[in-house]
Amino acid sequence: VSTQSTGGSVFFNKGENCIAAGRLFVERSIHDEFVARAIEECKKMKIGDPLDRSTAHGPQNHRKHFQSLLDFVDRSVKEGATLAYGGKQVNRPGLFMEPTILTNVSDDNFAAHEESFGPIMIVSPFEDVAHDGHT
Repeated sequence: VSTQSTGGSVFFNKGENCIAAGRLFVERSIHDEFVARAIEECKKMKIGDPLDRSTAHGPQNHRKHFQSLLDFVDRSVKEGATLAYGGKQVNRPGLFMEPTILTNVSDDNFAAHEESFGPIMIVSPFEDVAHDGHT
């Protein structure tokens, strides 16, 4: 399970880019392991000064956008998503948001059809399917 490269596709530039992976579909048989590994990768991320080359994740650019990310997480959870990791402001001055992982995101959940443009990984399981399309 390659959570390191997947995390990079979600969290690169704090998720503030148009090509960030907004929602990941993970086969149910590996879902829990994938999420556990993704959480471990998030815990390793250095959050801080973006001019420091060892920093993986800097601050959000605007207070309004930062608040919209917190609201995004809150609404998604209220609609049934599970907050597996993060979802809060980092305990330091500035607009630093923890890398966030939402799981159990159903197709009708707010997070399934809206983009956060932030450091939010959305993971939805799908049923195991044989290569010929039969379960």
